[in-house]
Amino acid sequence: MQIVFHRFRQCLLALFVLFGLGAASARANDAGLDVLVQSPLYGCDGVTPVADGSWIMIIGSVDSIIDPMAQGGNGYIANSVTGDDVIIGMMQVDAGLRGWGVEAAGGFHIDDSLYNYVYIRVFDSAGPLTGDICWGTSDIVDLPSIQDPGLGNVYFLDVPGFTLTNQDTFVIIPEPSTANLILLVGGIAWAMRTNIRRKKKTAQEEEQQI
Repeated sequence: MQIVFHRFRQCLLALFVLFGLGAASARANDAGLDVLVQSPLYGCDGVTPVADGSWIMIIGSVDSIIDPMAQGGNGYIANSVTGDDVIIGMMQVDAGLRGWGVEAAGGFHIDDSLYNYVYIRVFDSAGPLTGDICWGTSDIVDLPSIQDPGLGNVYFLDVPGFTLTNQDTFVIIPEPSTANLILLVGGIAWAMRTNIRRKKKTAQEEEQQI
């Protein structure tokens, strides 16, 4: 089984490179990061595997500290970072890969001059990341060295399976553009309502004068 798994992993990573999922561009510091998350990933009960389609965020950092998520309202904002952390990309758990000892796999384009370390943040939810959700992070590790220069400037990251240990409330904060649009529409509605009231008042005063 171990031999089959290694062959599967080699084929999977080769496909990433072949289709450009982890291919580097011609610019300096551009690279690919191919990520393989191994099974098992367990939910907060330590027994049940995370749901198929659960979200995984790949996060880079300058230092070796996992900075907390931002907070908004009465909860955390799932797709947020603080400090020097940066979200590189997102992928989802694929339960169909578990027979090969894999939870998820993906390829990402990075500027390797921006990160010294990398880790993943996992949510036991395949839907919108809002409400009460079990979540956890892997250990933060050095950005892995390039394993095969012949394949180009591509980094390969294998993340061992682990158990999620946090249960928190998450909220979704509108994007600035969305919030501005809401304010704009609200302002227009308020202005229209005020204008209508003013016209009604003027009409009533004119009727009284007559």
